[in-house]
Amino acid sequence: MNPLNESDKDRVLQFLLKVYPITQKDFHLLSQKLRKKYFKKGEIVLNLNQIETKNSFVLSGIIHQYVIMDGNIVTMDITLPGMIYSSVISYVENEESRQMQVALTDVEVVCIEKK
Repeated sequence: MNPLNESDKDRVLQFLLKVYPITQKDFHLLSQKLRKKYFKKGEIVLNLNQIETKNSFVLSGIIHQYVIMDGNIVTMDITLPGMIYSSVISYVENEESRQMQVALTDVEVVCIEKK
């Protein structure tokens, strides 16, 4: 994963300010933990039974989140630029994911890893 440039940081900050009044000081501390990651079209971002360890913000591209029920793909979410995503239950409960995340296009995301 790669560090963020100032433009990437600003996009994340503007998103966060819409949902929480974060201070510049707090965002500076947070931004030191953010990293940029890239996925190619068709690449699996999170596979079944993998534990989700990150929260991500889409800079560019589209992520498809889905589950398989009775052999059929059931879409949970389509994540577009400017939106966040994760397998929430897997992330919070530290359980294997029941959903998949796949890059529908080339994707660039900002991630923060859970440690």
